Amino acid sequence: MHDDVEYNYLFPNQLLGPAKSVGMDCPEDPDSYFDKEDILQRDYPHFWVFCQLQLGRETTKEMVYHNAAVIQGIPNSRLFWMTLSEYIDAGLDGLKD
Repeated sequence: MHDDVEYNYLFPNQLLGPAKSVGMDCPEDPDSYFDKEDILQRDYPHFWVFCQLQLGRETTKEMVYHNAAVIQGIPNSRLFWMTLSEYIDAGLDGLKD
């Protein structure tokens, strides 16, 4: 285990800072969408994908901010059609397919 690994990105609210820092559209209280995931996906697609790929993974703060920027840079037309390998090829850090 590494000292720089954090285990505390378990809730969508915890990803608001990194997401907003790269200009990602985010709901004010994403945790309130717990039973409305389809609405979160429709209204905030980049944030939804960011949550799907980031939550519950061992990561560092730097990786989370980096991954937010990578996801923000992906066009909407590709966002839901990419495989995990394609996200990694696009630059996502700290993930394994």
